[in-house]
Amino acid sequence: FAFPSAYLHFPEPPEGKYNNDGLLDIQLFVSRDGVTFHRIERGPYIALSPEGAPDSKCLYMNVGMLRVGDELYQYYVGFHHSHGEYVDWPELKGMGAICLVVQRLDGFVSADAAWGGGALTTPPITFEGSKLELNINCSAMGTARVELRDADDNPIEGFTLADADIIYGNNVHKIVTWKGNPDVSALAGKPIKLHFKMRAAKLYAFQFLQ
Repeated sequence: FAFPSAYLHFPEPPEGKYNNDGLLDIQLFVSRDGVTFHRIERGPYIALSPEGAPDSKCLYMNVGMLRVGDELYQYYVGFHHSHGEYVDWPELKGMGAICLVVQRLDGFVSADAAWGGGALTTPPITFEGSKLELNINCSAMGTARVELRDADDNPIEGFTLADADIIYGNNVHKIVTWKGNPDVSALAGKPIKLHFKMRAAKLYAFQFLQ
């Protein structure tokens, strides 16, 4: 992951008031090799706070993050003046705040289903382990179920949507069960697909555990 500042550059004088002025927020870039990065979208990963707040005009992400239990802590520097505004207000130069963003583990992006429902099927994967764990938020009104399919997209007996126990609530470590059974070890090492049927839910991550 990378978290660069995105700069909305205001017009230069005389059309604008200051040289090299504008607003900055923080966006999200991702990379699999640390060399080539891709921007998921142009919306803010960390947005400006309302006018008058200490981080309402310019944001700069600090390096690194901390894992604290099942949460991620990230620090950034915020300013309540635009990039060039301190030219006429020298008392603003260097004035800023160190701010903290707290989010759930693996909470950078999610696969979302609206109230009307939605589905997601993974490409074929192979795994080691005996249990499937989800990081998922269904809140109070949402639901999710998981079906395991073979590489040809056929539901696997005992792991169909009809067998799947409904998932409720907000869980970082939710073990999936089918009629109360969490054991998927018989499928380890074989190509399978995961089919998620969700309503009003956000799926952040999944993994297989021993």
